[in-house]
Amino acid sequence: MDYLGRYVKARRLALQAEQGGFSIRKLAARVGVHHSYLSKLERGESAPLTEKRIQDLARELEEDPELLLALAGKLSERLTMLAAKNPPKFLNCIKKIAAKGESWPVFDVQSLPALLHREMKERNNLERKLKFYEQEREAILDNLRNTVVEYLDSNLNLIWVSDAALKRLGCTRDEVVGGKCHKALKRCDVPCSHCAAIKSIETGKIWEESYESEDGHHWVLRGVPLTDETGKVKRVFHFSFDVTALENAEEALAESERRWRLALEGAKLGVWEVGEDVERLYLSPQWLAMLGYGPEDDASLNLRDMVHPDEFPRVFAEFQRHLHGEIPVFDSEHRLMSKNGTWKWVHARGMVIRDEQARVQRVLGVMFDVDEQKFAELELKASEARYRDLFEQAPIGIYTALADGVFVAVNTRLAELFGYVSPKDMQARVRTVEESFENPEDWPRLLRLLDRRGVVMDFERQVRRADGSLLWTSSTVRAERDESSRTTSLIAFVQDVQAAKEAEEAMNQARRQLLGVMEQLQAGVFVVDPSTNKIIYANTFLNEALGFDVVDRTPDDMLFDNQENPFCLDEASFCRYGDALSRELRLGNGRWHLCQGKVAPWPGMAKVVLVVATDITEIKQAQEVREDVERIMRHDLKSPLSGVINIPDLILESVELPEEETRLLEAVKSAGRKMLRLINASLALRQMEMGQFVLKKEQVDVLQLMQEILDENSATCLDLGVSIRLRRQGRAVERGESLHIAGDVDLLNSLFSNLIKNAIEATPYGQSVRVELDARDEKLQVSFWNPGRVPPEVEQRFFEKYATAGKVGGTGLGTYSARLMARAHGGDISMSSSNEAGTTVTVVLPYTHRGNNE
Repeated sequence: MDYLGRYVKARRLALQAEQGGFSIRKLAARVGVHHSYLSKLERGESAPLTEKRIQDLARELEEDPELLLALAGKLSERLTMLAAKNPPKFLNCIKKIAAKGESWPVFDVQSLPALLHREMKERNNLERKLKFYEQEREAILDNLRNTVVEYLDSNLNLIWVSDAALKRLGCTRDEVVGGKCHKALKRCDVPCSHCAAIKSIETGKIWEESYESEDGHHWVLRGVPLTDETGKVKRVFHFSFDVTALENAEEALAESERRWRLALEGAKLGVWEVGEDVERLYLSPQWLAMLGYGPEDDASLNLRDMVHPDEFPRVFAEFQRHLHGEIPVFDSEHRLMSKNGTWKWVHARGMVIRDEQARVQRVLGVMFDVDEQKFAELELKASEARYRDLFEQAPIGIYTALADGVFVAVNTRLAELFGYVSPKDMQARVRTVEESFENPEDWPRLLRLLDRRGVVMDFERQVRRADGSLLWTSSTVRAERDESSRTTSLIAFVQDVQAAKEAEEAMNQARRQLLGVMEQLQAGVFVVDPSTNKIIYANTFLNEALGFDVVDRTPDDMLFDNQENPFCLDEASFCRYGDALSRELRLGNGRWHLCQGKVAPWPGMAKVVLVVATDITEIKQAQEVREDVERIMRHDLKSPLSGVINIPDLILESVELPEEETRLLEAVKSAGRKMLRLINASLALRQMEMGQFVLKKEQVDVLQLMQEILDENSATCLDLGVSIRLRRQGRAVERGESLHIAGDVDLLNSLFSNLIKNAIEATPYGQSVRVELDARDEKLQVSFWNPGRVPPEVEQRFFEKYATAGKVGGTGLGTYSARLMARAHGGDISMSSSNEAGTTVTVVLPYTHRGNNE
């Protein structure tokens, strides 16, 4: 063999240098052996070639085949026949060749019998292998279910036919082999028009046809050609598949197609083989591509290098057990290494193939890509773990049950709710959901609801706990159903609503008490839903006073006539005016009522308007009498005031009096004018309260007005030991400055006089009052500060009518009237007070720049 390898290598290299195309890979491909096998031959390693391969190699190297056979230690079939016919003559020829002393190697004549014996032994081995392969082929083809197999030559003569065809025709193999297939099998004189074998012979390709036989069966025909070295079709396999059952079973076909599609496209099926060298793994091209290998890579891979090292001992041990017959099938899941070094999970199954002496020849198997399946399994395990954690750690009770209510699983929280030590303890003592219900009617009611809806929300019922006590629970229950809509199982989420039930009962009790109280009141009470402006409750007193039931009516339906100030109890009004409302209205019985509304909670509703209607008809009449008296008094006081104001001027014009007497007359005139302003202001205040006041604007110098007020209060300040500081924009005001705004001079005089007087009276002896004016951004802000503190009991009611405390002779009308006057001018007033900062009252009025010393 060493002689042959050296000679082949020398010849190949010479041809490669001359014309190229004689690399090991290319030469091996043309001869039909693997390049690694040819490389071993050239290195002198054991790599025996058959006579056919040696002849192919000689043809490629342009050498005499008998020369290469001789170098391989073999004799060609022609020389063997010559030696057998005339051994002495053949030996004589060999001796003559040896006598010439040629340099190329020759055989010893004495070794010729051994050579012939070895040649015959190799031929016998080849014949046995060929016979085994033919038996293997026939066993495979004969056992194909629902498949008729015919083996034909290129003239459509039957060489072999499967048992399925013989059974279908009711004849023996000897009766049909050798005859034309259409005559022997179809009883026809001409070939079938749908014959796939004819198309395969004509095209040299696999051909497929289909047809329906006379007995109504549907067949798929496939021709598979076998060609010689020149590409000419010498033999053809003709397969006939009976697909009638699949076509008739449409549902089975759809499922089968789905399975095969998943198997072929999703499972990524591949074929593998292990030869005598059990550590060499041969993979199909599909699997090599899946692992990242290309056509140029060796299809023979080392099993030890391919299998993950953590799994190789187990895989190899399982493989050896199968080889030794300990297990019938090799079945293993393990990882294979891709070309880029990553690992891919596969599922391999295979069986050993033995020869006639039960010796292992090879192992064939299939391999599935289960990488995604493994990942899915890991994800499923993780998901199941998350579900178990969620199920066990959930803050609400959860259970699953069969359709008849038998518990399958309960979590820890549910067991705790029901008063049991653990889920196991609960399931040991309570077998079904029905047993946990206190009311026996709850279980059939739940089943009826589930049957109609599939999911039941907020199913409230009482359950009996382990200690016998009752517990209110609320459950969301879902029915799991199969394809025929039958309930197979239940899953439920259970919450403890005992506290909510008790709170609801307490609320209902409070509502009953509230309604009882309102029914006993001697005043009308009604409740309005602000979203609809409808009355949802009215007490008996109100309905009897009005003479009709007001529920489901609007508040305006209770009015005596179309009044200018209706109730306005809708949400928008309360957002605009605040959460309290007060109206003096004349209701349907013709009597006046003070209707006071307040936003309040109501059982079962977020908010309502609760209104109390108090009859004030008598008070209203008394008030009208008082207003008439006040009107008469104001009219009667104005007449003598005219004299008080005008007489001092007449006296001063007609008589020249001493300075002291003149000063007294001026004081009388000033007091008269002040009294007149007070009378006019009281009339204006009344009009403001009634919403009838119309402001008459004129230009008023605020600084001059403020100075006059300070002069009028100078004597009071002197008596009380209080000083007043007048400032503008943070500096002292000088004489002659002016600051004009549009307004009513009498109202502004009264407004500022009241606030300055209050500040003076609230200032301790020896301290001062600050008056600050700040005009900017179209607003005039006037602040009155004193170091005193407003009493806490009136702080929240500072600008309300009659709000006063600790003040001798106080009426509580000063700040009330100040707010009316400020708002009448389009402004407003506010107050802040504390022990540390003192008290500041701030008036804000509209302001327009005029430019006069401003």
